[in-house]
Amino acid sequence: MEKEAAANGTLTSAYRKMEDELLNLMNTRSQYFATYQEQLAAIDGHSLIELAKSTADPLDRYDQSREYLKEAYEMYEKGQIGSDDFKAIASYFDINGFSDEATFKENYDRYSQYFTEDATGLVKFWDKLVASGVAAKDELGNYILTMGDVEKAAEAANVPLAVFQDIIMATNDYGADVAFVTSVQDGREQLAGLNKELRDEQVKLEQLKAAGADQSIIDK
Repeated sequence: MEKEAAANGTLTSAYRKMEDELLNLMNTRSQYFATYQEQLAAIDGHSLIELAKSTADPLDRYDQSREYLKEAYEMYEKGQIGSDDFKAIASYFDINGFSDEATFKENYDRYSQYFTEDATGLVKFWDKLVASGVAAKDELGNYILTMGDVEKAAEAANVPLAVFQDIIMATNDYGADVAFVTSVQDGREQLAGLNKELRDEQVKLEQLKAAGADQSIIDK
């Protein structure tokens, strides 16, 4: 009996310890949330806009690469192929890092169609990946890379890794999520799972709102 009582006492003590830890974590989270809300309230709308504008987006890098390509082509036409600027840009767009004028012209003809001022170049690039088997397009029109490793995907597409990332990551700024999966089926399963989770969360959110829960509870 004494051993049983001692065991029960130890178990009760452990439970209380876990409850205390949980309570401390909840209190800490509440403090963080309150501080965040105070900081957010102290920032006016214009400041938030400026903050967002100061943060680089994937599309910014894509646009910069497009300008680099255009700049190098202008130097190519003027015969300025020996400059450091030309060689650096030419090397960036070549799978082997070559910077000679002939190789650059080939790469320019290949990549200029993918670096456009709108989304047409991105779509064309994704369609090319689909045609080569590096990507797939599901029934909802979503593009999915069929390789889990982006380096292998770029290698399979015969595109420099940096250039490959410039293009596919810019897709996010047009409202799409770039997914890296090991197969088309795996990608569809991931999408189905994510969609189900999203629907479940939306249902729970609506239930909380209907019950009159405040925003801090909903965020939990």
